Amino acid sequence: MGAKQVPTSGLDSETITDLERSLRGELVTPDDELYDETRAVWNGLVDRYPTLIVRCNGAADVARGLAFADEHDLPFSVRGGGHHQTGSSTVDEGVSSIWRR
Repeated sequence: MGAKQVPTSGLDSETITDLERSLRGELVTPDDELYDETRAVWNGLVDRYPTLIVRCNGAADVARGLAFADEHDLPFSVRGGGHHQTGSSTVDEGVSSIWRR
């Protein structure tokens, strides 16, 4: 895991920093040490690479992540426990919102 180069979906660092500053929770990017651990789901057959992962600290973070994905035309997913069999709780090259730690 972690060997894949994750596209930034055309987002510049300022745009990503602005999102990070608007959150109460954490923003995890492919450059972060915990990226692979954070993006992993229980089903080992599902191996998705979101561009950004919002580790939410409240409903406002989910709303902000969704608004950001919409503004930048990115796929969006919400993950609570990450137990959906088909892996629909995470996305490739989009924004994944996570409620668990």
